Amino acid sequence: TLTLPNGWELSVLERVDDRFVVALADNEVPVFAGPVLATGIETSSVSLSWPAAVDSGPITYDVAVGDRPPFATIATSTVVTALAPDEEYTIRVTARDDAGNAAAADPVVVRTLSARGKWVLHDPASGRWTFRLGEGIARTIYFGVPGDVALFCDWNGDGTDTVGLYRPYEGFVYLRNSNTLGFADLDFFYGIPTDLPVCGDWDGDGTDTIGVYRPATGRFFLRNSNTLGFADVDFALGDPDDRPLAGDWNGDGIDTVAVWRPSAGTIHGIDGELWPAPSGGKLIVGDYSGNGRDGFAASADDVITIVDGAGSQQVIRFGTTNTVALTGWWD
Repeated sequence: TLTLPNGWELSVLERVDDRFVVALADNEVPVFAGPVLATGIETSSVSLSWPAAVDSGPITYDVAVGDRPPFATIATSTVVTALAPDEEYTIRVTARDDAGNAAAADPVVVRTLSARGKWVLHDPASGRWTFRLGEGIARTIYFGVPGDVALFCDWNGDGTDTVGLYRPYEGFVYLRNSNTLGFADLDFFYGIPTDLPVCGDWDGDGTDTIGVYRPATGRFFLRNSNTLGFADVDFALGDPDDRPLAGDWNGDGIDTVAVWRPSAGTIHGIDGELWPAPSGGKLIVGDYSGNGRDGFAASADDVITIVDGAGSQQVIRFGTTNTVALTGWWD
């Protein structure tokens, strides 16, 4: 048996007079390391792409979703359909040549979007809010004026997140209890100009309330009711010019704050936690794994990128340049 430079094997089967009967066998395994990327996630479908495998002959890709039988494609991208909302799927892609030699890339784990509304955009230049209903489908309302900072939380404890605004040049808060066109249901003064707003359930009573972060001093001021008054809790965290974040990091039903340090690419929690910050835009806090614990995504232009703890990347197409993406349960 002789191995040829292209990886094929030549074997002599027999000699007939002055001739040899030989066989050629392709034993070369395709070079295929991935990665497999989720380039678009919906409630019932996931778009995938991967780099082409390297081989001396044609390649077919077998795509297996969970326990389903795999399907084959010769393209380096596909759309997996007929998925259930808010479910986690492990997807494997294997490159196979005509001889049956195969190489598999590392699997990608994705979670489909919930059937309940989750993604929202705010355009600070126009005051337009866009609620994502599905791929290419959205509805809009207008609330606020140019320059307002968007907030999206459950202001009355009914389980639905609704729009809110912080007007930084005057320190006023404007909150609405429905995602419809209209005036604020609550408005009050809180903070000073240049403060940065956050919102969350600081005391675990089921209602989200306002807070502000003062970048010049690195100090948070959190209030347990959406009314005029002084902070119920204030404390220092982080360095001047850090960016404030809020979420339920441990799944106990109580939100706490953290700071994002863009210069270092890190997120610092109130109890000393240190997380790597996803790169590629502004950070968005949300429960992306469905386990009750908030994590981080990055938004830039029309792409929202979610990276889990194992480095698996998921992408949702939503947004435009200069819009701000937010997440929450809004229907």
